[in-house]
Amino acid sequence: MIKTTLFFEQGFVKLNSGGITMKKLILFAAIMICSVNLANAQTKGVNVALNKPATASASTTSEIPAYAFDADINTNWCAPGYDGWLKVDLQDKYLVDSIKLYVNQANTGNSVHEIKVSNDFENWTIVETLSGITTNGQILTVKFDEPLLNVRGVMINTTSSTAWVAWAEVEVYSIATPSPETNLLANAGAESEYEAWTKIDDGDGWGINTVELGLTGIPHSGDKFWVSSYFNCTLSQTIDLLAAGFKESQLDASPNIKVGAFVAANSRTGSFATIKLELLDANDDVLSTHYVCNDLNILVNTPWTEKSLIVSNYGTGVRKLKYYLIGRDDRIWGGHFGTQFDDAFVYVGASISTGINDGTSKSISVSPNPASDFINMGEYSGSIKIYDMKGSLVFSHNASVNERIDISSLQNGVYVLRTTTENFKLIKK
Repeated sequence: MIKTTLFFEQGFVKLNSGGITMKKLILFAAIMICSVNLANAQTKGVNVALNKPATASASTTSEIPAYAFDADINTNWCAPGYDGWLKVDLQDKYLVDSIKLYVNQANTGNSVHEIKVSNDFENWTIVETLSGITTNGQILTVKFDEPLLNVRGVMINTTSSTAWVAWAEVEVYSIATPSPETNLLANAGAESEYEAWTKIDDGDGWGINTVELGLTGIPHSGDKFWVSSYFNCTLSQTIDLLAAGFKESQLDASPNIKVGAFVAANSRTGSFATIKLELLDANDDVLSTHYVCNDLNILVNTPWTEKSLIVSNYGTGVRKLKYYLIGRDDRIWGGHFGTQFDDAFVYVGASISTGINDGTSKSISVSPNPASDFINMGEYSGSIKIYDMKGSLVFSHNASVNERIDISSLQNGVYVLRTTTENFKLIKK
């Protein structure tokens, strides 16, 4: 019969943490165990140290460094001495959430352990020092309130012990990379009003609507949505991709980024919408800018419509994303009659389909614009509809690739040309 008995929680005395100041929860439990692999105990995140290359200050012939990272509690590393260090090369940079240490110690007594991390496996920083009584079979878990960024290596440096230094297992836990279905924007639909967003007002500023007369008075989801006023109103939010759980190597592989929001216009006015995404490096410098839509005219009584794009093949160095919602009404009316936004989103992951124009491709275009008698839609094929500024449909056509489309029947003026994925401002002269 297998028995696992939790004896007690034993507090350690924390010493100088050596440069990174943060509160940490340190739990210690002495465990009696018979034929149980404790390395499989449930823990949040992923053990990124498993089977990674390991080195040590010294080792016995039969107790090598790799045994501390093999998920087998019955094997261990041991230094033939009362001090010594053990290092693991994670072979990538991770967001480290916690570290779990399985004590292998012949004699119960005082020990002092420094936990160090490195982002290059050359320069090391102490992030925690543990001092107190340890005993064989004890599990020491260090939980970081603020996860450690860009950790490439972890070192356990024991400066003193009552027995030869040894670890049965060392586990390093990283926050799991968000899935492609994880929306990286916080408060994506105004349910917490402007929380997590930077708000820039113009005209009458932003409003939070829950009830509005007309076709688009109900939020796309939840109970609330944002609505702009006259002149441009801006909301922005910055996403730190490393803090979200992505590794630098993952980001430098240019995973597809799907970005967008749902937009609508009320029964009183049309509106203009801009949704854009800036790709930033680690210093917040803008590497590139991509538009889902740029001053796109949303017609009166337009119901909730998803506007999105895919950004791909953007190169290396991206570490942050800055997302913008910008809206205004088309008549400069006092009050909140501008663009309505709800359920904004940013998804990152290679599994995302790339079927939508990413804002940099020229495959969907309207030329010439202004136009007199004919326009060309480039590589686009599909339905096009042209509306006058009152919202009335005045032209409908199913376009072919590079077709010369006759619009000579239209009167001179400003129109909205709508494809299946985009709206364009069209000037006929």
